[in-house]
Amino acid sequence: MLRIIQNRIKMIIHNAVPRFEKGPRSQLQGGILGYLYHHRDGPVYQRDLEKEFRISRATATNTLQVMERDGLIVQGSGPGRAAEADPDDGGSLSESQTD
Repeated sequence: MLRIIQNRIKMIIHNAVPRFEKGPRSQLQGGILGYLYHHRDGPVYQRDLEKEFRISRATATNTLQVMERDGLIVQGSGPGRAAEADPDDGGSLSESQTD
């Protein structure tokens, strides 16, 4: 009987917690989103993320691609891509190309 009550309480709590359609799937993604937000006044390049989080180029590329696929960022094209936070778009983050 106690287990049934405990399971019902867990279910009530689980259903009461707000769910977000978009959100980081890993601690690294969350860290990158935070880094982009705190450096929104200028461009942030992939190499900056590699250095800050001590990750390889392949890890950074893969993580950014997954974040784009999940709708967390929008990537520009070509060399010299820079990630930026877009405060005019409700705080969403984008990645755009700089000249």
